[in-house]
Amino acid sequence: MSDDIAQRHVRATHIRRFEPSLHLAALADLVESSFAEDLARTRNPITAEMREMATWGPLLRLPGVMGRQRHGLVWVEQDTLLGNVSITHEGGGVWSLSNIAVVPEARGRGIASALVDETIARLRHRGARYVVLQVRPDNAIARGLYQRRGFILADRVHELVLTRQRWPLTVAVRSTPMNVRAATRRDRPGITQLVEMARPPLWQRVQRYSQRRRWALWSGSLWRALSTGIDWADRCGCVAEGMGQLVGAAWMTVRPWSPVYELGLALSRQATAALALRMAEWLFGEMDHLVRKDVHATVSTQQTEALEALRSFGFETMRVLDRMVLSLGDAEVGLPG
Repeated sequence: MSDDIAQRHVRATHIRRFEPSLHLAALADLVESSFAEDLARTRNPITAEMREMATWGPLLRLPGVMGRQRHGLVWVEQDTLLGNVSITHEGGGVWSLSNIAVVPEARGRGIASALVDETIARLRHRGARYVVLQVRPDNAIARGLYQRRGFILADRVHELVLTRQRWPLTVAVRSTPMNVRAATRRDRPGITQLVEMARPPLWQRVQRYSQRRRWALWSGSLWRALSTGIDWADRCGCVAEGMGQLVGAAWMTVRPWSPVYELGLALSRQATAALALRMAEWLFGEMDHLVRKDVHATVSTQQTEALEALRSFGFETMRVLDRMVLSLGDAEVGLPG
């Protein structure tokens, strides 16, 4: 038997579809052991949630229970899960890979490479256009694995946090030559343009190709609330104007069931760090009556003014991530088999 045939046989024997009712508890252990530092930095409760869901047994097979995180491939030997790749449909022909990990005692055997190759092959067969993932810049082994398969850097982002203890006791609104006000429905086209401009060109193309962008989800609930004139419970947002056009937008996601609030910020090239800081102050002023929680923000390194403003406000970097993209083709896509 040739080496190539032998490798295909090994993959066929050990690579299986992720089955939540069978693999979820073991996947929680794998994620915790592989990403302990990141989970601690970001205070991510994902492993606790996974272990809780693992107790649901057959209920995990019901449609919708696992949400979008129900696809993936695992490497199993003697009923023991050794490796994993999770697959999420981001909309249209865009898919993301996450939780790419192998247990320490099985590393160096090519398991991660085999799982990634098989995942890409299946997505290519289904007609995926883009495959995206995130990796820490200092993870040279993982970056090399992805680059050898054609992934290229699309963006580098900082994940920031303002802990609830560091919220300002009072917000002193500074004067600025540009007008900062609450967002209204008529601002929608301008905000959409600002959000797209805040992304690097390749990441813009990926997001445009996706039919179900996070921005679309955000705007749906916000604009429905604005159009009815109702004070929305889960969003607040502001815009900044200058020279007759929008030059900045900021918003806060406030969900009672979430352990954190999420801040978004998009600036034009004309915007300054002082303006970004002014919008952050506006948001926190509007939220002064709420229970204080940690606030998270994800900002591209291309948005230098936004990073400067949030750091001056008290935000700290939890981690830095590279967003990498693999382009596969132009066909539409179905669900992976």
